[in-house]
Amino acid sequence: MIQDSPLHSIDLRQNKSANFPALIFLPRIKGFSSLISKTEIEHSQHIISELLELIIHHNRLDLSLSEIEDNALLFYRKGGAPRFKSVMNQVKSMYLAFHRHLLVIQRDSVCRCGACQTADRLELCFIVHYGTISLSRIADMEKLIGEDVILVHRLLKNGISEPEYLLATKSYLKQLNAEQPPISMKLNRGCDHYEHIGDVPYNYFVLHPWHNNLKTELRKRTEKEMPEKAFCIEWEIYAPMQKVYEMITDLSQRKKWMAGLLAIKYDEQEIMRLGTAHECRLPIGKMELQSEHRHVDSESMSYAEKIAESRWFAGAIIYYRLRNSNGNCRINLDFHFENPRKSKKIIYKPMLEIMKIMMRVSLKNLKHYCESVEPSV
Repeated sequence: MIQDSPLHSIDLRQNKSANFPALIFLPRIKGFSSLISKTEIEHSQHIISELLELIIHHNRLDLSLSEIEDNALLFYRKGGAPRFKSVMNQVKSMYLAFHRHLLVIQRDSVCRCGACQTADRLELCFIVHYGTISLSRIADMEKLIGEDVILVHRLLKNGISEPEYLLATKSYLKQLNAEQPPISMKLNRGCDHYEHIGDVPYNYFVLHPWHNNLKTELRKRTEKEMPEKAFCIEWEIYAPMQKVYEMITDLSQRKKWMAGLLAIKYDEQEIMRLGTAHECRLPIGKMELQSEHRHVDSESMSYAEKIAESRWFAGAIIYYRLRNSNGNCRINLDFHFENPRKSKKIIYKPMLEIMKIMMRVSLKNLKHYCESVEPSV
């Protein structure tokens, strides 16, 4: 006897609700073209997810979320059309939060992949429309349907040359009665023709002037004073500086070159940025490390991790300094550690020697690994 599959227990008939008037509000993220590597694609998806969650978090207009559509969000609000001022405040809240987060990514990103390095080029636009919709329920999911929902998605392809804008259809603006946009707000007119729909007139407002002052608002990370240098190891690696940097900062590669590393624990879904933490289990005990510093230019790179928790070396800084050397990489590993009290020096001295040996072997392993591994695509 053939048993019913779980699919047979789901009612696939669409339970369509009655039509009702509603505001349809669709923010969409644009960007991330021509990414080819696996890391770039994974990180671009992660960044888009972060930004979509941020936009949802800044919902101030009591909007209901209908769908998450790759790089867009489909919101709606039943009832009468909200005031234009309220919609503008909602757009501004989401837009500024979006661009503040992009600036944080740009400031704190340790990863050098195309997605992380071009995230600040992402753009955000909004479509606002008022019309008639209905909800279709399939199993436990509700989907927004109706001709006006189709229209909103068609409006994403429009004749607006500006990359970031709020597009408000005439159908929404007609609902505002006597309310007029402020005189200082420059609303541009537009109209596009769509097959099976016809001409759709709208007004649009250019958004990019809003974030002109954001860079001055974002605080720079202050460089903290480091403990004195306990030891320094220098090595020549016959591989490009960029490749060596990637091997050091990619936590998934650590076990391949870090001496004595028994296990490493970190959030695999998280992109490496300043403040990102991971835990290493070594023969001398567990250490919790945090990314503390990074600097990148054409001739030099540097990356530092702080040992946040450790039985022996809490507060120490492991500082990797890389320099371009005729296409190869000259690396200095500086270990900064505050000298313990005299009463404990007799204990710490052999531990420091063990750490020095481990770091020296680690650089030797790193050299071998970087010189033997082919560049990833």
